[in-house]
Amino acid sequence: MLRLFKGMRIGARLTGAFLLVAVIGGAIGAFGVWGLSRINEMNDRLYDTELRGISDLKEANINLIYAGRARNAYLAASTEADRQALRKQFDDAVKNMDVLREKAAANFQEAQTRELLAQFRETEQVWKREATAFFDAAKSQPLTQSDPRVAEIEKRVIVASQKLDDLMTSLAISKEKSAERSVQEGTDLYGTVRAIMIALAVAGVAIGMLLGLLVTRGIVRPLTEAVSAARQVAAGDLTTDIRVVTRDETGDLMGALKAMNESLARIVKDVRDGCENIASASSQIAQGNADLSQRTEEQASSLEETAASMEELTSTVQQNANNASEADRRSARRRTSPCAAARWSRAWCRP
Repeated sequence: MLRLFKGMRIGARLTGAFLLVAVIGGAIGAFGVWGLSRINEMNDRLYDTELRGISDLKEANINLIYAGRARNAYLAASTEADRQALRKQFDDAVKNMDVLREKAAANFQEAQTRELLAQFRETEQVWKREATAFFDAAKSQPLTQSDPRVAEIEKRVIVASQKLDDLMTSLAISKEKSAERSVQEGTDLYGTVRAIMIALAVAGVAIGMLLGLLVTRGIVRPLTEAVSAARQVAAGDLTTDIRVVTRDETGDLMGALKAMNESLARIVKDVRDGCENIASASSQIAQGNADLSQRTEEQASSLEETAASMEELTSTVQQNANNASEADRRSARRRTSPCAAARWSRAWCRP
């Protein structure tokens, strides 16, 4: 995996890295939303199942107490009307207890609690049979004779006790409503936080991908321009206009390439100027050599003409020498011959 990642181009690596970070951020956001959903479900279950189940059991227990009070007061009743009222109170309390118990049973899902509920039903049936047998046996008992003032006080006590029970029930209902409001506020808060987290997760993924694209382009584009400029320089084109538009590492790279290009251009210019100077000097040297060769040829021609003149002069001198020698020989012969001398004398003395 690492080798494959190293073999990828920089743009692909950066894009993949930012995409991976965006996916991880989205996964974290999704996990957070899922966790909040689970917490909200548990909160709802705490109220709808556990708290309401406890409340129903509490109300069933209160009705069981009402039935016990009615059963105990049955023996102390002083009239048949009181006995009938107490029996009716007992039956109503038992009926309400059964309704609340069945309502609470719907909120108990665990096996242990269902076993306890089954035991409660069995025990309740035994208790109901015993209570029926009690009332059947109590009918035959004589009515209790009591002081009217005591009976009146007892009635007031019973009314006060019933009022206290009603107030306790009202307090419990008020507390349940308060708990319901708290649960609803928690549900509303969950909805708000869930929406915000989803929006932030989506925005984070989108911004991460956008930043990844921008950063990748900001790095890859200058590198591509640097590679293009380096290739042009390598091909011998030193006229490339390299621009430095950033101040980061890629800008430093472009600046270094620009400085290298300018240095190479100066070096090439210096070499070109040197070559031109060498060419000019070589041309001047060639021209001087041509002039020297021409002058040498002219001097050689002059020497040839001089040599020819010398040869002609030598020939003339030789001829003159020959003529002089011939003249000397002739003069000698004339001097040795009288006739010749006389002719020569006449010729010489002739005006």
